[in-house]
Formats: sequence, structure tokens, C-alpha cells
Amino acid sequence: MIFAQSWRYGVTHWVGLLDASLPRFLRRLGITCQPIGSVIEFRGTRQPVLADLRDVWQGVARRNPDLIRLAERFANESPLPMSQATAHAAAN
Repeated sequence: MIFAQSWRYGVTHWVGLLDASLPRFLRRLGITCQPIGSVIEFRGTRQPVLADLRDVWQGVARRNPDLIRLAERFANESPLPMSQATAHAAAN
């Protein structure tokens, strides 16, 4: 749902402050985040990260195409960047 809404409203990047172990879990789903600063202490150890949604979409399409189909169905339309990423990932 977050993918679909992000594309629908023109969001191209996500910024987050993640628990230290969360980026490893997200990578298993195909979601990659780039560290953008030092690990900090904020309600536990946190890593500031940046994610480009095109890269996220392609990674998830490769690792979990069912999740992509669900997001496209939720969006009730298939925004061009999603469709291109899905087709590209399926071809590779």
C-alpha cells in the first residue's frame, strides 16, 4: 500500500530512521536502503537511511512478484514506473 500511494502522489524516495536489524530484514524482501549518516541512539540504536523507490520496486519485483501484483491491484491503476520496473525485473 505504501508503494502504491507513494507513486500515486509522486514520492520518489523514502527516508527513515530504522532499528539496526531492520535493513537486513528488508533486504530479504528486496527492499534496499542506503545509510545516510552515522548510527545514533534514539529509543534504541537507529540507522538513518534513504531508499530510491525505483530501486525498491525493482528489488521487490525480483524477490517477491506477488507483492508487486498486490500493490498494483491496490493502486487500482498501474503507474508507469511500477509497470516498467515489474516488466524489467520479470525479464531478468
